[in-house]
Amino acid sequence: SNARPLFSSCRIDRNTASIGGGVFCADRSDSRWEKCRIDANTAGSHGGGIYFSQSSSAEFQHCDFSLNSAGQYGYGGGVYSHTSMPRMEHCTFLLNSAGSGGGGAGLGWGGAPAFRNCTFLKNRAEQGPALHCQSGSSLNMVNSIIWRHGGAPILIEDQASQNVAFSCIEGAGSWPGLGNINADPLFCAWGPSAEAFVDGGRAAPGDGSVEAPFSELSAAFEYSLGLSLASPCRRSGESSVDMGADRGTCQSPGEESRLLRIAPGEYRVDGLTFELDVSAQG
Repeated sequence: SNARPLFSSCRIDRNTASIGGGVFCADRSDSRWEKCRIDANTAGSHGGGIYFSQSSSAEFQHCDFSLNSAGQYGYGGGVYSHTSMPRMEHCTFLLNSAGSGGGGAGLGWGGAPAFRNCTFLKNRAEQGPALHCQSGSSLNMVNSIIWRHGGAPILIEDQASQNVAFSCIEGAGSWPGLGNINADPLFCAWGPSAEAFVDGGRAAPGDGSVEAPFSELSAAFEYSLGLSLASPCRRSGESSVDMGADRGTCQSPGEESRLLRIAPGEYRVDGLTFELDVSAQG
């Protein structure tokens, strides 16, 4: 509240609150976030990861929001912005959820967040699984990717405004706006192999092959949102920059599902999710 903190290389995870499960920003606060992770936080109503209100602002650079959730009637699984203007650059929104709308981000009255070079993947909500813009809000987005939400990913209510440009958004056609496209981003995803081998009895770290299996189960769950060299999102953004969050590149598109072949042993599974089309055999 009325503060200007800086958070760098931090991780905020598995917290719970009635609103703003991980972070609550209010009363003209102006925070800055660099290379932080906001993961698996839960709000009873709005803003599973972060809740912004009362003319607060913030700047996020290279941050990740994943597995945060807003309540049964809540909005904004990853982020909820009410009368506030946070700025998100090179950020990812992955597997966040909300009971009502805006699995990735929810915009309430007076909310006017700006997303630049962000990536939204497989967030969930009853309405607008990626983004839900309520009446009186304003969405500003450029050079971003919204993909794999199983339907119309953005819901714009009456009396809400939008300015979306040079972005890749799934749907029946290209999203209205200058330079928008609708094409598979061809992420690096699971890499070239649809199988990964894990054996806790082998020496670390391993590469997931049958000859050199991963020694930790968590290593087999590393899904990449980097773009392959063939991606239509490369050099298609404003001023010929790449769309989406900057998460590196790879030679070829990766596999979209992964089968884990797990040797007998004991493994840590906390913090892991099978929601990105992972199955296990062991």
